[in-house]
Amino acid sequence: MRRPLFDALLSELRRLCNAPRDPWLEGILAFIQKNLTRPLTIDDLARHGKMSKFAFVRKFKRLCGRTPMAELRLSRLDQARTLLLTTNLPLKAVAPAVGIGDEYQLSKLFRSHFNLSPRDLRTHKVPVALPT
Repeated sequence: MRRPLFDALLSELRRLCNAPRDPWLEGILAFIQKNLTRPLTIDDLARHGKMSKFAFVRKFKRLCGRTPMAELRLSRLDQARTLLLTTNLPLKAVAPAVGIGDEYQLSKLFRSHFNLSPRDLRTHKVPVALPT
C-alpha cells in the first residue's frame, strides 16, 4: 500500500538535505566556530554579517531554523562534548576553552541539552546528539 503523504514528505526531506547551504550562512557559521572562545554577541555576529541585528536575526533564523545565540550555544556544547570525549581536561578547563563562563554553567547547559552530566558522558562514553 502506497502512502502518498509519507512519500511526499520523504521526497521533500531528501531535497532539503541535498540543497546547497547559503554561502552567507556558511560564513556566519564558520565565524562562530572560529570564535567560540570569545564572548560573542548578536551585535558581533550582525556586524560580521554586515546587517542590522534585527535583519540579521530574521535572516539567520529563516536559513538555519534557530536563533544565532541558540546556534552559538549548540556549537559550544558540541565542542565541549568533543573535548570531554577526546581529552582528559577537567571541566574547569573545558568551559573556557569553548567560551562558557565556568564549569557550573557548562554542567547546567550540558544537562539541559543532553539530559546527561559531563561526568556521565565521560564515564560511560554515551554518544549524545545535539538537538536539531
